[in-house]
Amino acid sequence: MVVNTKDTHQTSQRETNRQADELYARYGKPLEAEHDGEFVAISTQGGIVHAPTLQQVLDLSLEQLGPGSYVFKLGADRSVFRWR
Repeated sequence: MVVNTKDTHQTSQRETNRQADELYARYGKPLEAEHDGEFVAISTQGGIVHAPTLQQVLDLSLEQLGPGSYVFKLGADRSVFRWR
């Protein structure tokens, strides 16, 4: 049996992007008015932490949300990365 890892990776990346878009629309977008330009970490369960710097939001995310959160810059188009 041959497994095409490129297709599997692309499918996985599409799913990650879809999940990031949904989380940002639901939890990040409402924060833009008051916190535009700040960073936010959003867990897959909807937990949120935000801070003015990336380092601060990473520290808070690990402390309060644990691994697996998505990190965004509020007002930007895409997630910065997924914190595993």
